[in-house]
Order: sequence, then structure tokens, then C-alpha cells
Amino acid sequence: MSWQQCDNGSALIDGAEDGSMTGGSCDSATDGDMDIAYALLLADAVWGSDGEIHYLEAAKDMIHDIMQYDVNQEYWILTLGDWVSTCDTSEKYYHATRSSDFIMQYLPVFAEVSGDENWMRIYETTYEIITSFSEQYGTGLLPDFIIREASGQFVPAEADFLESEYDGAYSYNSCRTPWRIGMDYVINGNETAKQLCEQMTAFITKQTNRDPWEIMAGYQLDGTAIEDYNDLCFTAPFLIAASCTNDTEWHDTVRDVVVHYGDDVYFGDTIKMLCLIVDDGNWIVPHGTPTSVRGDVNADGIFSIADLVMMQKWMIHYDGITDAKTGDLNVTVYETEDDWKKAVKAGNMPKDGAAFIKSTGELVLGNEASETLKQSKASIELNYDKKGFNSGEVRPEYYFNCTDITDAKNKITYEKYDAKGNEIYQDIDYIIAVNQTLTVNTNASDVFNADIGRDVDEMINAVKAAIDANDKVDKIKDMMNQAAYSGVSAQENLQTWLEAAQKEADYANDNLQKLYDSYIGNFDEYLSDVNLAITTVGSKGDRLELTETRMSNQQLTVKTLKSNNEDRELSDIIIDYTAAYTAYQASLQAAGMLNQTTLLNYI
Repeated sequence: MSWQQCDNGSALIDGAEDGSMTGGSCDSATDGDMDIAYALLLADAVWGSDGEIHYLEAAKDMIHDIMQYDVNQEYWILTLGDWVSTCDTSEKYYHATRSSDFIMQYLPVFAEVSGDENWMRIYETTYEIITSFSEQYGTGLLPDFIIREASGQFVPAEADFLESEYDGAYSYNSCRTPWRIGMDYVINGNETAKQLCEQMTAFITKQTNRDPWEIMAGYQLDGTAIEDYNDLCFTAPFLIAASCTNDTEWHDTVRDVVVHYGDDVYFGDTIKMLCLIVDDGNWIVPHGTPTSVRGDVNADGIFSIADLVMMQKWMIHYDGITDAKTGDLNVTVYETEDDWKKAVKAGNMPKDGAAFIKSTGELVLGNEASETLKQSKASIELNYDKKGFNSGEVRPEYYFNCTDITDAKNKITYEKYDAKGNEIYQDIDYIIAVNQTLTVNTNASDVFNADIGRDVDEMINAVKAAIDANDKVDKIKDMMNQAAYSGVSAQENLQTWLEAAQKEADYANDNLQKLYDSYIGNFDEYLSDVNLAITTVGSKGDRLELTETRMSNQQLTVKTLKSNNEDRELSDIIIDYTAAYTAYQASLQAAGMLNQTTLLNYI
């Protein structure tokens, strides 16, 4: 089967009649080819490739053909379609690209799956084009068609270049760019995409006075409207652009308009559906197996902790290197917690992997990885450097083995665990009396640990999930009562969605109830630990007060005795001494008489 299929009126046939990949009875558009390749990757991700169709291999073949027929490898730009590959370099279409083909999120995926780094060359070149228009016009708007001049500069196409008088304006092709480019920030966190979306959002909110119904169906690149009506295919993509900004009010307003826009033609409805999938965080990012991975020291196809361990051992000339493939934990590094949350929202958190958040130092395990570690009673050891601490952050010396290197010449080492992993308690002892010592501190790790924060976060997430799921049910029920969705087909679709949403809500509610039942005991234990710590501290205070009272009393007694001795008259002391001495002598005499007594004295 050819990579292109055409409808001749009675059947689907190979697109190339002459056996080549171009020509014949039909041709392609690059964005359509890219969508087909990505759809095959999705099919592999969802259904696998063990059936009749090997979706992954079909996707790889498609990606290879797109690179061959839909890419200008002189400029490393996406062309208008496979038919351009037959154009002479003197033809205007040879030097053209189309902004609707700028599906930036796809390109790193294609590079990963195919192992062809030229996709990243296209990625970089395309962003250079986007940036040049952003800087020149200041609206963030891109034209439908773009021409590369001999100087290397990219400019808007002239009127009627290929389709209409608005080929050089923001029209029915480029209307997709807020969504297509915005996805690269939503999924991958690309800052250039974010900046463009912020620029677009700033323009459109000012242009419409923050009324999404005033988004017109086309603009000149300077922001002048070219139509006086709105169209869903222009409105919906601005939802994704808004999601890349901090303007949540505008985002929610646009979403409400998009959701309740009413029936539209296939083009608008299709774009609406795809934008809502992205906005709801349900966009799937497939991952293939690249031919080579940077940093894959043990050649197992991934870059993981095992590779770092193996490299570290090699660097210190450790001879005991073994196969590090066993127990690999695929770790994805995120700069900030927000970056990680976006990845989770997009469904990119692997169940059998982990995420390391650099800004917080947290290692977040996927469900399967966590369960495996628990069953194996395995442990993870991480070494990291951190500069500066904010209020409320955990002091590492109370929880970990660490070294304070603030003063490089006078480093301070804190040991929380010995070589065998046994906890070393950092007791602060004071001598409060003779042969009496009091430990005045309570170790923070005995009161607060990571379990508390984890359980609280999990409970918050469960509550939020339940609220969102039930809100979804309510929204669908509300839609079913609206006149715009009164048709039989619409009601059937809504009923299907309602059943699915109700199942989601039931699951979320059940999960929340189970967590409540389970975590009541956990939180009781946490509260008990806190109360015990408070009681311990209180008892130490009471003990210290009792010791203070006893020592005060003893001091008073000593002072009294000292005073009684030091303040007496000398004459009184002589009289008392004489009396005591006389009594003493009398007792000695009596004792002497007893020693002389015999049995005859008693007869």
C-alpha cells in the first residue's frame, strides 16, 4: 500500500499511479501527512503493534517519507506538500512554507522515533521563522504562506500565491498556529512558543476588548481585521494560546465560548475538539525507541540512573562494574515543579519511571516504580547540592547526611545515619545538676517526615479529581438541556459522554472515600507523634522546673546552716564546746569502768 491513498469515486487507490511516491492521481499537504504519522504513533501507544498492523513501523515509514518528500533539505523547512519535491528550484513553491504545518510538538517526537536529528534542524529553523515575524509585526500573527527570499529572509506571500487574496495574511491556514505552536509549550515547555502565545494573547485581548465573540475570521499581520464575522476555527486555537499565559480569566472566557459555540462545519468542530483535548490535559505523547540515546552508557536504549552509576564508577576507576540494566529507573529531569505538573497533565509521567525536580530536589516515582521498590524493599540514594534555603523548607541536617560548605575552609559535617544505615540521634544534652543530665531537644525527624506531605498532597489531589469529575458530569447534563444540543445525534453523543463521565466520577468518589478511610489512621498517627513531641517537651520543662526548685531549696538550706554557724557569739560556742567536751569525757570514764567489771561484781 502506498503512503498516500486517494478516492477515485469508487474505491481507495494508491496515490501514485506510476509507482513513485509523488504524482499520480493525488498529492498531499504536509500538515496532513504529519497528522497521519502522529496518528499511527498514537495507535501504537494505545493499541500496540502486535496485531495485524504494525503501527510503529508504519509510522516510521511515514516519517521517513515526509522527510524525503515534504522537507526542503536545502533550507531545512517544511514544504507545502509532496508535490513540491517535483518542482524546479526556479519555481516559487520551492521556496515556500506554510504556517499551518508548524506543528512544533510533533518534530521532537519524530526525531526520537526515527533517530533522524534533521527533524531538530527543522525545529530550530521553523522557530527562527516564527521569531522573525514576531519581532517584525509584534502581534504574534503568522501569514498563511511564507516565502524565503534570495537574501534568506522570510516574508509573507503575495495575494493569490496559492489559494486566495489573503495568502499573506492571518487567514484559514494560519488560524491554527496558536494551537499548533502553543502545544509545544503545553507539552514540552518551549519558551519561544510561550512568548509567541503571550504576544498573540496580548494582541487579541486588546483587539476584542476581552470578548472572544469579537475574534474575527482573519487579520492582516499588523492586526487589522479583514472580516467582520467570527469563526470557530479562529476562536478555538486562541484557547491553547491563553493556556500558555497567566491570564486565567481570559482562558476561561474563551473556553466557555468554544464549548458553547454551537454546531459548526467540520473544520471548526474538528479544531475545537482537538483544542479541548489539549486544554483538558488529555493529549497523548507517544514515545518510540530511538536508535541511539545520548548518555546511554549501558546500551539499553534509555538514559537512566543506571547509566549515571556506571559512568561514575568508570570515572573513579572502579573495577566492579556489572550489568547496570537490571533495575533501571528511567528518570526525567524537570527544572521546576510547574514543568513537572505540565508533563503530568499531558500524560507524560511514565508509570515505571520517575521525575526529578531540580528546583525542589524531589524524586517523584511513578505508580509501578513505587510498587516495585516497595516489594523489593529497595532503596534510592541521591547526592545533590543546594544553595540557599527559604522559610518553611526542610533543614537537611535534621534528615540527611550532609555537609555545610558555606565556608569552604571550615566545612561542617552532619551525620544522620551511620555506615549501616542506623539513625544517629542529634541529642543536645545539658548538665542541670550533680550527676544529672537533661536532653533538651526533640529531633524534627521524629515529629515531621515526608509521609505527611505526601499524604496531604495525595488527599488534595483526590479531592480535586473528585470535584473535577463531578463538575464534568454536571456540565454534560447542563448541555443536554440546552437547545443547541437538542438534536438526536447530539443527545446520543452527550449520553455516551455522560456515561463515561459518570464512571469517572464514581471512580473518583470511590477513590476519595478509600483514601479517607485509609488516611484517617495515618493522620491520627501523625497527630499522635506531634502530641507526643509536645508532651515530651512539656515534661522536660517540668523536670527542669522541679530540678530548679530542688536546687533552690538545697541552696537555701546550705545558706541557713552557714549563717547559723557564722553568726553565733564566741562565748556561746565556748560554752557549747565545754559542755560537749565534759559529756565526752564522762562517756569515756563510764566506758573504762565497764572494761574493769568481772563476774564477781554480779555475785
